[in-house]
Amino acid sequence: MRAVVCNTYGEAKVVTDAVRPVPGAGQVLVRQVYSSIGAGDALMAAGRPRLFRPVFSLMLRPPILGRDVAGIVEAVGAGVTSVAAGDRVIGEAGQAFTEQVVVSEGALARVPDGVSLRDATTLAVSGITALQGLRSGRVRKGSRVL
Repeated sequence: MRAVVCNTYGEAKVVTDAVRPVPGAGQVLVRQVYSSIGAGDALMAAGRPRLFRPVFSLMLRPPILGRDVAGIVEAVGAGVTSVAAGDRVIGEAGQAFTEQVVVSEGALARVPDGVSLRDATTLAVSGITALQGLRSGRVRKGSRVL
C-alpha cells in the first residue's frame, strides 16, 4: 500500500510504502478513490502555527495527513452492519492520504446512487464545516452568504 508521508514541515511530501491496515471490531477498510486537502491538512503540512508542531508530531505517527475519505468498502470488522464490501462511502478518518484506510463505522455514510464519489469527497469534513457555519450564523431561506 502507498501513502503520502509528511516527513518535514513545508517540504515536498513523499509517496512511500506503508503497512496495509486491518479493520478491527466496529471498523471498516476503505479503498480510497478520492480524498481532498482541507485547510487543516495544509496548515499541518506547513507546521503552522509553529507552537502546535509538538502536538502535530504526537498526532501523526506515521506522519500521514488527510481527513476526507471517499471510496469503496473492501472489508468490515466484527459487528459492522451499516455498510458491506462493495459499498461506496464517504467519511472522516485520521491519516487518510493512503490507498486504504480504516474508518470507524460511525464516521462513514453511504453515497447515494446518482452521486459521484468525486462530488461527495469533500462533504465529510469541509461540507460539515460549512454546514456548521451556516447553522451558527442562523442562515435562513432568502439569506445571502459569501
